[in-house]
Amino acid sequence: MRIGNPSELALQYQANQTTASRLLSIPHAQLKLRKNNQWNAVDCIQHLILTNTMLSRAMHEAVEARAAGNRASAPFFSFSLPAWMESWMLKQIEPPVRFKFKAPAVISPDSGIAEQSPKEILDAYVASHAPLLALLQKPIEQLERVRFIHPARSMNLSVIAGLSTIAAHDRRHLWQAERSVGMGREL
Repeated sequence: MRIGNPSELALQYQANQTTASRLLSIPHAQLKLRKNNQWNAVDCIQHLILTNTMLSRAMHEAVEARAAGNRASAPFFSFSLPAWMESWMLKQIEPPVRFKFKAPAVISPDSGIAEQSPKEILDAYVASHAPLLALLQKPIEQLERVRFIHPARSMNLSVIAGLSTIAAHDRRHLWQAERSVGMGREL
């Protein structure tokens, strides 16, 4: 997988929403089943909502700061990834999962969303894409040039790499969610 262009990414977000809609159409009790102390389907989607919301906020702030003539200040411990490493990282995120990463607490699911209906969960997931789709309307040069700090990983990424990473990350956890309810697709 490579860093995408805005129109390809918009289609990827739409495909991920379709996958989430299909997944959330199965009985709610099945979505909440937890096997081997792993995340269930609802946990996976809540993680995506939390992650997408956090990253879209960071990317929007960076774009707005750059438009105002300010450069976002990076914390001392952040590091900037070169473009080739952004592409390599993107490949590692794609399903099927080759490497597992522990989710930071700030984007780990809690039990609150489990009480929501599948429609409410889907609406929240789709809503988490709205600010990302708004960013995709920006000129590609701006998305490539502006960098932001990943709040949970302290990495300095281009906005287009962040948007591409979110699409891949969504596929990774939707794949995990499908497998948790026995809908696993082989890739």
